[in-house]
Amino acid sequence: MAHPFVTDSNVLHRSFSGLPERVISASGVTLFLDSGKQILDASAGPAVSCLGHGRDEVAEVVAQQIRQLAYLYSGAPFTCDATEKLASILLENRPGGLSKAISVNSSSEATDAAIKLATQYWHVKGLP
Repeated sequence: MAHPFVTDSNVLHRSFSGLPERVISASGVTLFLDSGKQILDASAGPAVSCLGHGRDEVAEVVAQQIRQLAYLYSGAPFTCDATEKLASILLENRPGGLSKAISVNSSSEATDAAIKLATQYWHVKGLP
């Protein structure tokens, strides 16, 4: 006899305590399940849904940017208007005296950049 949680799904789900419920749509911060339940989506994932699901104004701005330029590797010797505008917004009030922003692709790259920046800072200061 098969285990009760064995399904036809090709996804290896992270929880083995029960079968995952299927989300059929979302709006704002609400997930709608095929069972009829409505769930508050407080996860936001990697910040891709922190503005809410199904927001037309967000979808339009994202679509416009994707049509113009979908992706620009931050390590390339290039920049674009979207990158420059975001950096200006982030540094508008010079938080902590910051004058530059860096774009990276992941939290691990951000951590790596922070370690390198701290190391460089202390090297310039002449301290270990």
